[in-house]
Amino acid sequence: MDLTKPGSPGCVLGVYRDGTMVYSKGYGLANLEENVPITPQSVSTSVPLPKQFTAASILLLEKRGKLSVNDDVRKYAPELPDYGQKITILHLLNHTSGLRDYLGLMDLAGSTRTA
Repeated sequence: MDLTKPGSPGCVLGVYRDGTMVYSKGYGLANLEENVPITPQSVSTSVPLPKQFTAASILLLEKRGKLSVNDDVRKYAPELPDYGQKITILHLLNHTSGLRDYLGLMDLAGSTRTA
């Protein structure tokens, strides 16, 4: 399927810099049957797909020498607590950091979520 043709499925792109959105645009359709375009205001559910884009982006940054997957995550997020051992970007990509999933922790705490 050619996703660049009119009438194709779409996506929304948002770029943030220093906590401010600097670019947003919708591409393609949100609903193929009703020919509804996707816009930056389109509401969608969070799905695992962004994980693949994040991983690919990280690997591109590593290829360009901007970071290493072996870097300590606290280099980029110094506000994270020290857990007593180095947690690398690769640990996060492979889900091997040992950190608990926040949704599971919310469930254990009895918190209700709406999303």
